[in-house]
Amino acid sequence: MSLHREFARIFPSLADVTFERTWSGFVDVSLDQSPTVGQMGRHNNIFYGIGYSGEGVNLTSVFGRVIADLAAGRQEQWAWLPYLNRRPPYIPNEPLRWLAIKGDLAYTRLTGG
Repeated sequence: MSLHREFARIFPSLADVTFERTWSGFVDVSLDQSPTVGQMGRHNNIFYGIGYSGEGVNLTSVFGRVIADLAAGRQEQWAWLPYLNRRPPYIPNEPLRWLAIKGDLAYTRLTGG
């Protein structure tokens, strides 16, 4: 497992420590690497939180509260939030979308960011 190898590299004295649980999965990245939360649709009944870009643990909790308030009609208390109803840049349809995502992932790997 690559996470364990990296852990052992950074903390050699803890190389024998085993992980009881691990997680892996897709990362939700918007084109400008900025998250957004809000509501949309003809009847404003579609609620979303997207583009966490590695900030998911923190923003999932906050965006859950935002979405609950939006659903209850209390949008005004989140008006200060820069992520509210922000429209991320459009990602073109396939195959350009696939190329853009692969390019972004390759850039992230190269720069370590």
